[in-house]
Amino acid sequence: GNMKHVPQVLSLKFDTSGTSVAVGLENGFKVCRCEPFAKCFEVKDHGTLMLALPSSGSTVARVVARKPSAAEQATTAASTGSKRLYPRRSVLLHDLKSHEVHETEGFPTAILAIHMESDVLFTVLEHEIHILHCKTLPPQKIKIIATAPNPRGLMAYAAHQGILSFAYPLQGEGNIAITEINTQRTPFLFRTTCNLSVQPLNVSTMAFSEDGSLLVVASKVKDIKVIDVPLQRFAYIIRRGLPQAVAPTEIETVCISPNRSLLCVSSRGGCVNIYTLSDDIRVEDDPALSPRGGRGRTTSNQLKSGGTELLSAVSQVKEYLQDPNKCKGFSWFDIPKKSSGTAADLKPPGHQICSIDVDMITVATYDGRL
Repeated sequence: GNMKHVPQVLSLKFDTSGTSVAVGLENGFKVCRCEPFAKCFEVKDHGTLMLALPSSGSTVARVVARKPSAAEQATTAASTGSKRLYPRRSVLLHDLKSHEVHETEGFPTAILAIHMESDVLFTVLEHEIHILHCKTLPPQKIKIIATAPNPRGLMAYAAHQGILSFAYPLQGEGNIAITEINTQRTPFLFRTTCNLSVQPLNVSTMAFSEDGSLLVVASKVKDIKVIDVPLQRFAYIIRRGLPQAVAPTEIETVCISPNRSLLCVSSRGGCVNIYTLSDDIRVEDDPALSPRGGRGRTTSNQLKSGGTELLSAVSQVKEYLQDPNKCKGFSWFDIPKKSSGTAADLKPPGHQICSIDVDMITVATYDGRL
């Protein structure tokens, strides 16, 4: 009867360095350092549906829940029979040093995703990306980019040597544009470097390498394509034609190690796959970005990760990455799951979020409690 209420986890977001994670809760949010794991900032107010955490700086962006209209409540109840949280059409910016909070102006449609790096805030809508400069608060809107219909809020970004690259869907199935922002210029200089055709591909997620030289584009079905951005050609094509138990097809997140030698893929089913990006499986002459079929290995090293059940935790898997004989071509392990799922109707499904280093993978998962 007197059990303490544990706030439900609604969202998770690593910074690009993988050293900190922001946790969105039904009653606010926390920012935690990963190693050693410790809370360093906390706000208690509204449910936090989305978060953006830059790798450097003192500002966190978030989208909080709003009260649904009567029509939205009726539609949701009729279709799913469960509760649903709707995002507010503005972004809250929290200064972690002064504790000041600034709110952006409202956006014309629902916010699907937010990202923040180098004092630049990306707000992804279904047909537009709004770009704001947050060096001084309140933020200033500097550009609006039209995109193809983007109901999943797809976008990837990377910052390197004063250049902020971001990729987004263009009109036409499987078309992706890459634009660079020179953040060292005043005003910022925008330059679209390439338009890529990665057909046929029903894109589920995409991500840059740390330096922006590789772009990973994953399909919902089975293909993962790694693009060499400077050369504008495929570098690797990974066919995931493996049993569902080994490589679940619904990909949540992808991540490349800083030295660009390993690709980590997390799936909705709780499986994490690791692929080696070596020269012997690199796609040869393919300047037009038209897939020819990649050469991949089928060696499977099953790594069962034991330990305590995860409410919301950080798992660090080191041993097999330090042994090159265990990491030839393809490896995988399962994320341990909490058996009970309280208030599961409020949280989005899946969400295993990865960062990968030379000798460590960090995976944050949640089952609705922290």
